[in-house]
Amino acid sequence: MTMAEKSKWDDELEKLLKEYPMHPFRPLAYYDKHLDCIRVQVKECSYTEERINRFFTLWYANHSEPNNCIGFTIKGVAHIFVKMGLPKTSPTPIVKVLDTILKLYPEQTVNDTVEQIRGCFTSFLQLPVDELSYT
Repeated sequence: MTMAEKSKWDDELEKLLKEYPMHPFRPLAYYDKHLDCIRVQVKECSYTEERINRFFTLWYANHSEPNNCIGFTIKGVAHIFVKMGLPKTSPTPIVKVLDTILKLYPEQTVNDTVEQIRGCFTSFLQLPVDELSYT
């Protein structure tokens, strides 16, 4: 690559970054309609997923202290929302989804995982999950 080509690339990159500036990471919760799950992430980093049971997968940060949980996935969300009559068209706090799962499935492994999530993510349990677009 010549210096002129490199300069052109640099100019294009600078222009792109001005048009679409980077924003700081904010914790988020969203519904993934393709996998019918809610994903919650509270830290921006690479992570490893560990499937805990039929509903929950916990995310652990790579390159940090052991068991540094930075997010989780809740699976089978459409079924849970339909079975409990939760609204699919308005934001629903994560804590309400967790409480609903505990009511429907009070087995020990589910209870233990929900308690672990509550302990790790106390300040993020009111994160809303926006509209669920399942049919």
